[in-house]
Amino acid sequence: MQMRNLHWQCNASTQPGVMPRFYKKTLLRTTLLALLLCTGAYYKYYISKLTAVRQYEGKTRMMHHASEWNQTTTMEEWNKTIAARKKHLLRICQKYGKPQNPNVLTKDLTPEILVSEIHQLIYCAIPKVASRNWKQVLVMLSGKSNITDISDFDRLNIQVQKPPYPGRYFPALRSYSEESILYRLKKHTTFIFVRHPFERLLSAYRDKIAVHRDTHFYRPIRIKIVSKYKKNATVEQLATGLGVTFPEFVDFVIDTYRSKQSLDSHWMPYHQLCEPCNIQYDVIGKYETLENDARNFLELISAKNVIFPSTAKHASHAQEYIKEYYSQLSPKAVLELWQIYSLDAEMFQYDFPSDSWNLFPNKS
Repeated sequence: MQMRNLHWQCNASTQPGVMPRFYKKTLLRTTLLALLLCTGAYYKYYISKLTAVRQYEGKTRMMHHASEWNQTTTMEEWNKTIAARKKHLLRICQKYGKPQNPNVLTKDLTPEILVSEIHQLIYCAIPKVASRNWKQVLVMLSGKSNITDISDFDRLNIQVQKPPYPGRYFPALRSYSEESILYRLKKHTTFIFVRHPFERLLSAYRDKIAVHRDTHFYRPIRIKIVSKYKKNATVEQLATGLGVTFPEFVDFVIDTYRSKQSLDSHWMPYHQLCEPCNIQYDVIGKYETLENDARNFLELISAKNVIFPSTAKHASHAQEYIKEYYSQLSPKAVLELWQIYSLDAEMFQYDFPSDSWNLFPNKS
């Protein structure tokens, strides 16, 4: 009898639909172990991508500390820095088959590309990169205003983003004929100021979305985010859009980009907003070196009498805010967000911020 049972067990695996209990348990354990290993490997994959993505060969990290905001360079040194930035941008444009050629510009130019005729300037006003201050400068340089001190704008509560300043003082480039656009791109001095895309995105969120007051202009966007992404939203939140968290805002930006809808100018990528591969910008300034770049640029255009407002006070809190807000995101969300702005980062020499910003201290 024992021999017969043993014979049956040995041949059970060959009988269709029959599996001994021991083998079932072993298979179940093996499957569970495989799932755990796969999950761990998947998570490690994202972590590794976060620390390795976009490691540009030979680049110097451009994340500046607060002490660097007050650095001063001579005009000769500054010209070399600007030339290096322009050369790098041209190389990246060529790398992706987008050589700088103003003749391929279309009528799709964004309204943020502005013209100052008096000093023959073309400026791409990127929101959250001191664009309000530069618009104030353009108003002063226009010669059409009685304002002689840039501090008067804040003292008199003059909003340069509202009429009559846009159009009258700095019309959009796209408002000209195609022939006039090409002429001005050849004759005028073009300039742009950029900052790390993640810092700019956070600044836009804090200023336009994470408000403690119900501002009307961005209310529709906030309501849309609350309706789609906030769980258990209150009646007040659904009506006003208040209380949007940073992860909810990031999900909104990612989904909007995926669906190929146009992003708001405050978080639209630079390469879409300013056409840097079609407009050959003469000066590429950076928010991290804003005071030095602004001072030298104003000297370049013979406007040394204009004193650009100091922004050094913002530098000390930048890193704290980055860690506070971006650590709220999952590694997957950070990676997807980086994919939106990675071309901007490559064009203007910004690295993926995982090391310096310490985004995931408790997620290793």
